Amino acid sequence: MNNQKILKFWSIPIFTVYFYAANILMQYGYISYFGIPSSFIEASIKDNILYFFSLSQVIFIFIGQLKWWIALLMILPIIIIFDICNNNIFWKKFFNVLLIILFVSSLWFSYKLGKKIAEINTNYLTLDSSCVGLNDDHTYIIPNIYLSKMILTPIDLNNKMIGGFVVKESSYLNCLINYKQLGPIKH
Repeated sequence: MNNQKILKFWSIPIFTVYFYAANILMQYGYISYFGIPSSFIEASIKDNILYFFSLSQVIFIFIGQLKWWIALLMILPIIIIFDICNNNIFWKKFFNVLLIILFVSSLWFSYKLGKKIAEINTNYLTLDSSCVGLNDDHTYIIPNIYLSKMILTPIDLNNKMIGGFVVKESSYLNCLINYKQLGPIKH
């Protein structure tokens, strides 16, 4: 087996770890917006698939809105880079380092994307405050479900987070869970 085949073989686990890291960082950005600790992050293959499916939808929507000549102009630098890399080993190494830097910086983008999703989201699962057995003046949204536990965040009438969170086992609650359009939740 030559070095190229070995490198391609080992790239499979590297990309798997990368996808998990991107998914976890996106979830961390989302729940940290609500003040929920990172110990409530659940990383599963389902979450990875849904994350990258959603991300690919956004990319395809973006590409679909481009004019055909702009798409051609975006493809041209990629073709030039491949041609340069095939003819010069220095540029090949340079673009490999640049690609690694791009992958690492995109992990930061995953975290920022999770925060942005939490910032602009308007639809939330909610529980009636009488079900929670806590303060009746607040609405409780469910920004995250961890295993079978619902993480509830109290908000006031102006959709401002009050602070803190409550963890309730979903199997013990005999409540109606509603999906409501509340508008953005503010700090």
